[in-house]
Amino acid sequence: MTIMHWFPPSPSEGPRSIVDLHPEDFSMECKINGMRILVFPDGSIFTRHGTPVTKHKGMHLIRRATAGLPITIDAEWEFRSGIAVLHVFDLPDLDGDYDARVAEIPAVIRAVGPLSDDGVSVQPIPRATGPFREHFEAWRAAGF
Repeated sequence: MTIMHWFPPSPSEGPRSIVDLHPEDFSMECKINGMRILVFPDGSIFTRHGTPVTKHKGMHLIRRATAGLPITIDAEWEFRSGIAVLHVFDLPDLDGDYDARVAEIPAVIRAVGPLSDDGVSVQPIPRATGPFREHFEAWRAAGF
């Protein structure tokens, strides 16, 4: 029986409200029509709900594409006919804040290779950052 190492992640200290964020403290990852997964160094893979990922969902491909990595990967797994992409967006085992961990993703991708022998593409998830407070105030002024 495989046991998840940590689930869900412990909440970290932060602003009490989204409006308490620093004006530049805004990050958004695009939604990809896949499955949110956690890939652990021992090869176990779980969905964000804690369900083990099965071979039917491409577990064997994910394991081979990430074999040998000594860290946990938080990613979106896109697996359907002709497409197998692991969109990495966090490395929760690393020290530092979110931005510091995200900065290490290219090194992880170089370590596993951007394309596995099985045709799995491993890539960082696209991120948008910007002046959150301006967007929030415009949204609120528009009556939302």
